[in-house]
Amino acid sequence: MFPYSKPGPLLVQATAPTGFAVSKDDVKANARIDHADHDALIDRLIKSATNYIEDQTGRKLISQNWKYFMDRSPSSRLIALPLAPVQSLEEISYIDVAGIKQTAATAGFNLYASTDDAWIEPIAGTSWPATQCRPDALSITFKAGYGDTAAAIPEALRQAIILLVCHWLANPEASTMGAVSKETDFSVSALLEPFHIGWMA
Repeated sequence: MFPYSKPGPLLVQATAPTGFAVSKDDVKANARIDHADHDALIDRLIKSATNYIEDQTGRKLISQNWKYFMDRSPSSRLIALPLAPVQSLEEISYIDVAGIKQTAATAGFNLYASTDDAWIEPIAGTSWPATQCRPDALSITFKAGYGDTAAAIPEALRQAIILLVCHWLANPEASTMGAVSKETDFSVSALLEPFHIGWMA
């Protein structure tokens, strides 16, 4: 889990989202499907399309927790979290210089978050705790995503997922390979363009 040959920050999903970014009914309405024969397939394709959109934009859609590991105490007071949007800090833990795991109160840190980025720093008069130098020296658990339900997600991102799923339903061989036609790729890219976060541009 922690490759010593590759020091530096590591991002690990702590809890997966419990809902879908779009519903089966939304997909079936767009694909003009009026039966339940493909419901299980549609659910799988929605998950695949959601993963594709999240990878392309650097954003998480439905609420989910992530752990951001650093291999030492930060040298800068202000550090950026690598996903957006961030809703809250859930836990900050660290391995102190004696090798003992400690938990820091999240109230001791400021979170500056928008829909495009998120930064945290210790509150005034405090600093990051001293840690050992190891892959899990500092662990920052945070909740990312627009919200717990599909209604919280911007409509353009939901439409991009629906476009992908409908394309894969109409082209089963493409869904097997994860391929996207030029026309669908152009449409999806146009929908995603305003949502690429700065450091992924």
